[in-house]
Amino acid sequence: MHGGWRIGVMVAWLAGSGGCMFFEDAGPEHAASVPLTAPWVELGLPVDGGDVTLSEPESMSVRFGGASPEVAAAPFADALTAGGWSRESDTSVPGVVNQTWAREGTTLALSAMARDGVTVVSISRLPF
Repeated sequence: MHGGWRIGVMVAWLAGSGGCMFFEDAGPEHAASVPLTAPWVELGLPVDGGDVTLSEPESMSVRFGGASPEVAAAPFADALTAGGWSRESDTSVPGVVNQTWAREGTTLALSAMARDGVTVVSISRLPF
C-alpha cells in the first residue's frame, strides 16, 4: 500500500489546519453576496438578513452572523413546510442541523453549522 501513508498525512494535515474546509473562508471579510436563483427563489426561502454565497441549480448557501444553527435553520424548515415539503429525517445534534425533506420525488438536504460567529445554512438536492 504505497499511498496509505499519503492518506494519513493528508488526514493529519486537515486535522491540524482546522479540518473543516466548509468554513475555511467563513469570516465576514470573505462573505460575498450573490443573487438567489432558480430553483431556490421559488421556495420563498428566508434569506433576508443573510448573505447568499452560493446559488446554483443543485445547492445554495446563506451566511448569517450571530444566530445558532438551530435558530438560523428554523425559518428555512418553516418555508419548506409551507411549500408542501415533508421532513423525511432529522439527524441533527446540538450545534449542527442535518435534515432531509421530500416532495414529488425530489429530496433536499437542509444543513446548518456555525463557526466563529457565522452560521451557514445550506440546501442541496439529493443525490449530490
